[in-house]
Amino acid sequence: MRLAIPALIAAVLVPLGASAATLIESRNDEGEVSRLWVEGVRARAETDDEQGYVLMDLGKGTMLLVNHEEKQVVDMSAQLQRAGKDKRPHPATKLVKKGSGPRIAGYDTQHYQLMVEGQVCQDLFMSRKAYQDAKLEAYGKAYAQYDLTPPVTLEPCDYAELSLDRHMLEAGLPMRVVEEGEVVDEITRITTDAKLPADGFTPPAGYARVDMGALMQENMREMEERMRQLQEGMTPEQRREMERMMKELMPSE
Repeated sequence: MRLAIPALIAAVLVPLGASAATLIESRNDEGEVSRLWVEGVRARAETDDEQGYVLMDLGKGTMLLVNHEEKQVVDMSAQLQRAGKDKRPHPATKLVKKGSGPRIAGYDTQHYQLMVEGQVCQDLFMSRKAYQDAKLEAYGKAYAQYDLTPPVTLEPCDYAELSLDRHMLEAGLPMRVVEEGEVVDEITRITTDAKLPADGFTPPAGYARVDMGALMQENMREMEERMRQLQEGMTPEQRREMERMMKELMPSE
């Protein structure tokens, strides 16, 4: 799932560790377990295999990546651009209802296909009741005001998957995601009034704050230096081909 996630006044009056939220647990095709806590328009996402978690506050327009290994908080808020700012043409996506689906994690589902340009990208088994029980209405409406499309060229199905969150407002929560006949993600449990981790929606105190834009610029400079070193041993034709490929990957706005 690509769910990524102003808080209620009551949440401010109660210590974060004691605050309750909705917890959505899912498992992917590699057996990795993901947990998403949602409260109003705030969310916390983490997986068992990662040394950290992601915090989102759609009321404030912030997205933070907490990295325990580096003891850093990476500010990725610039990626939360307002919907409509990206003027590049994108393929039209649609969600096509196919009929009833199986019961998953205690919820009846409806079968949909996520399509773009006549191609089926995913088979989705979605539940409107699960969406309501998980109290995602406020989050969904707030999320629809943002566009997380990266400034690079995407395959049509990759773009379609980024648009799925907008379809959830009508079709509900995707309880199971199937690609090419294989289950790639499935919700295993939804818990309302779940207890948040001790640090809740707050990044750890004492961690260095790093801006994602500055970090990307530093990485870009390192990549350009490596590319320069590679090009020294290339023929003119090879250099032109590499430049063409880079332009396709990173088109100008």
